[in-house]
Amino acid sequence: MPIIVAPIGEKLKVVKILCECSEKKDLELANVIVGSEIVVLEKECYNIICVVGGKTIVIDSEIATKILVA
Repeated sequence: MPIIVAPIGEKLKVVKILCECSEKKDLELANVIVGSEIVVLEKECYNIICVVGGKTIVIDSEIATKILVA
């Protein structure tokens, strides 16, 4: 499922990233890679606030539709 519809507070695993190369590199710098654990903390209007590798990051909703988790 895309992370944008993932439940808040549940530990999930990134299974696929459907972004273009430039977006994918930005996600890799934030430790959002296939196999990483991610927890959604909050969903705001156009952003998803989550924790990846102990760091809190903000992901744009357009990008969040391209990050698949399980």
